[in-house]
Amino acid sequence: MALVALVLDKRQIKRHFTFTYLNFCLLIFFVAAVAGVFIGKLYGIFLLLIYGGCVFAYYMARTQQSFLFMLYAFLAAYIGTTYFLAEVVIREAIEIWFFYSIASCGAFIYFIVTFKNHFKQQS
Repeated sequence: MALVALVLDKRQIKRHFTFTYLNFCLLIFFVAAVAGVFIGKLYGIFLLLIYGGCVFAYYMARTQQSFLFMLYAFLAAYIGTTYFLAEVVIREAIEIWFFYSIASCGAFIYFIVTFKNHFKQQS
């Protein structure tokens, strides 16, 4: 669906639907990839898919001037990475989880402030 939206946008056919198509495509992709992380034992593959989708979402956010695409990418990467850390890296170290949660909350606030202002300035 995203490929069709990009091709139609490139050919200047129904360009006003590009954002809507990309929005649906990114939502469906990220929900499916995050669900794949939680369901199976192949969470490493789904995590790589999430990161690949984040690269695409970042590119589309920059070209479409959409903060929403950046937010989708950030949330999906955060959920996937946190689950990976919980399952593989740090299982029972409560102190590390405490610092991780504080650092990730700070990073999320930094992300919101930085990129929201960035998209406001270029509009």
